[in-house]
Amino acid sequence: MVPSTAKFVTTIPYHQVSIYDVSQMLPQHPTKHYNRRERPIDQIYIHKSGADGPPGYKGYQACAFYCVNHRKWPGVPYHFWLAREPDYDTNANMVIYQGQPEDIVSWHTGGANTWSVGIGVQGNYDGDWDLVDGIPDIQKRPTPKQLIMLDALVTHLAKQLQLDITTPAKRPALSGHWEGPRPKAVCPGDALRLWVMERRESTPPPKSPIIANAPVSQTAISDKRPQKWPIKDLQRGLTILGYYPGKIDGIFGYKTRKAVEIFQRNNKLVIDGWVGRRTALALQKKLLDKGIFTTHAMHAFNLG
Repeated sequence: MVPSTAKFVTTIPYHQVSIYDVSQMLPQHPTKHYNRRERPIDQIYIHKSGADGPPGYKGYQACAFYCVNHRKWPGVPYHFWLAREPDYDTNANMVIYQGQPEDIVSWHTGGANTWSVGIGVQGNYDGDWDLVDGIPDIQKRPTPKQLIMLDALVTHLAKQLQLDITTPAKRPALSGHWEGPRPKAVCPGDALRLWVMERRESTPPPKSPIIANAPVSQTAISDKRPQKWPIKDLQRGLTILGYYPGKIDGIFGYKTRKAVEIFQRNNKLVIDGWVGRRTALALQKKLLDKGIFTTHAMHAFNLG
């Protein structure tokens, strides 16, 4: 049920979705405050919340409570919240909650906050391309209701902010957290990452490339799309390149992660220990120099 003090904002036509403002109801830090925006918004960032929690408004409230009381942030980072199980208003519309006005610079995407708004999709979604094996409570994809709300909200914001999300750009108008200036590789997870790319009419990435000694063109490796690395193959690749990942056992443990971090440091990448698209590309290029090719190239160019 929508809280009685929530303020109706708008109904998004043809989607049976409404937006309600709860920015004055969510927990806020007693002394810290987000800044007001001084430049136009030209990006929309999609995030997973990283946790499930209660349905509807209570889930957004729990997210804000965690951010304020545990992370010591000024308030909830996401301007909009899409619950796995949404509330419904009196017109039977699914409810998207707005917890920050668009003119507030919240902390959702490092390095891009001043010109972007953030959409939080409740849940912790699988990232096959980012080696998140072992993280508990992983879900494969958002619910159908969340995808309906996400499509409605992105359509609404693009129109309201006059953003063209289908025009290729160095800084796409519709982006996922993995594409930010300080990318977080596991966010927003595979299903949402693919949704973002398809929504802006990008080419989806290959499904499951692995290390293999296959005779394919060296130019194929320059493709910059995300890829999946089975952990044993990742460990073999790191070993070939001189980064000791420990025993080749298919377990993404401490030694493997430290080997990835050292590789990232030596190659001037974001040091987060996860194999996202930039790290995977760098690994494949280094392996290619040693004559180790990948089926990534075959999938991308239909050679195998």
